[in-house]
Amino acid sequence: MNDDYLFVYGTLQRGLPGSRHELLEGSVEFLGRGEIAGRLIDLGSYPGLVKAVSAGQRVQGEIYRVRDTHALFARLDRYEGCSPTCPRPHEYRRVLRPVMRDDGQALSAWVYEYIGPVTGGRWIPGGKYRPRR
Repeated sequence: MNDDYLFVYGTLQRGLPGSRHELLEGSVEFLGRGEIAGRLIDLGSYPGLVKAVSAGQRVQGEIYRVRDTHALFARLDRYEGCSPTCPRPHEYRRVLRPVMRDDGQALSAWVYEYIGPVTGGRWIPGGKYRPRR
């Protein structure tokens, strides 16, 4: 059996004000923190991960082993607005990307990549999301 992994970097993380982490509960096992190549843009009440434009651009987040792939991704695709029933154009797409755990282990994890417009957003230095107060 192949394991599926999920990398979250924004409002799905544990313990953040306004977190929607409850969407993950019962379907995942927390493995630890990690990072992924990319840049983070602040879109107001949530962030978006976009591809890196230079080496060294990293986004910090949490890594989970997925227990119930079908149910979880159906739920998260709706939340992220990229399920087949959501209106187009979508802001996000779910893709497999290489992720590095804090313990140095590399794995391939599903991540929601932002594909909407970046104009009007603010780049988050250091790639670590913290909600606005």
